[in-house]
Amino acid sequence: MYAPLGLLGLLATAGFLHACLFRRRQYLILFAVAQAAMLYTHAWGIFFGAGSVIALIPIWKASPDRRGIVRDALMAYIGAGILFLPWLPTFLYQSQHTAAPWDSAPRFGAPVQLSRDLLGGDRVAVALLIAAVIGFIAMVRGERGAAAVSGDGAAATPARSPYVTALWVLIVLPTATLLLAWLASQITPAWVSRYFAPILAPILLLAAFGCSRAGVVGFVAIAASVVFVANPASFTPAFKSDVRDVGGEMSNLMHPGDFVVVGQPEQVPLTWYYLPPGLQYANTIGPVKDPRYMNWADALKRLTDADWASEARSLVASLRPGQQVLFVRPLTEGAQSWQAPWTVMVRRRSAQWGSILSSDRTLKVVTWAPHNYRGACCVADSAVLYQKVS
Repeated sequence: MYAPLGLLGLLATAGFLHACLFRRRQYLILFAVAQAAMLYTHAWGIFFGAGSVIALIPIWKASPDRRGIVRDALMAYIGAGILFLPWLPTFLYQSQHTAAPWDSAPRFGAPVQLSRDLLGGDRVAVALLIAAVIGFIAMVRGERGAAAVSGDGAAATPARSPYVTALWVLIVLPTATLLLAWLASQITPAWVSRYFAPILAPILLLAAFGCSRAGVVGFVAIAASVVFVANPASFTPAFKSDVRDVGGEMSNLMHPGDFVVVGQPEQVPLTWYYLPPGLQYANTIGPVKDPRYMNWADALKRLTDADWASEARSLVASLRPGQQVLFVRPLTEGAQSWQAPWTVMVRRRSAQWGSILSSDRTLKVVTWAPHNYRGACCVADSAVLYQKVS
């Protein structure tokens, strides 16, 4: 959903600027439709919409037609709300049955996350920032110079160039969106950088705005950014997961009807992808009917309330002699990121299941994997294959 959310953010930002700032009222339709589509796509569309309301302030202050600005904005927001009404019951259900709070409350690392996870790394962010600031300074100085030449300081503010106002809008829109989401995540933590997709467009437009006015520095910054982004190794991990290695070692040893128990529930689809067909799946909550997707509805509550001892012993008791069970357990030792509500429970339930399987005398260890650990950054697991002997 995050790639289309980024595209919708671009359309909504463009529609907002054209309709509200440049007063091209036909773009109200684009903004309303894009905003509604964002609400359908991801809940962070709410924060973007609220951020756009705050971003109306510099437009309203600079406009001689303040009543018209308010009228047109209300029309767009009401239109988006009407388009969203069919999805409202589903949205309310999702909000009541979300897996949150699955994460820890965010602190003050959002700028670093923006730099590394949205823009392609610190080098790209710094290059664009330097060029953009130079461009902004040049534009603001030019605006002040024009006001000084006119000799009419009182008229300078109302006659301010719409491009200077656009600059402030592109600053306020992503900042307000991010701040509102940050505040909401202090109450119900759900904060990861991929959720920032709606504000990617105004940030890139802001960078383009400044670079286009920074002359040679802007050109160099863009060229350098292209070079940096063209090398994915500079901002993406070489090995995100070792589940492919686990699948490569275990696939030839497993047979249709064998069980796979995954200690981290959301990794069931990933494990299913790399293992052969015909296997049965479970996670530390219980049996999984369809391993191709993760059911996040009330996930933290279901994991917390799971009768893990009964589920584990019941699964072992259901095995026939010769049948196998592969236990895939996330590696969490020494990882500070495993301190959020969800990951704490994942770590605990994985340890509990692992203890029951390893101590059951009706099971014997066949093998384990991976034998060669390549330093997976994000989804690291160890797997043990057991066989029922009696």
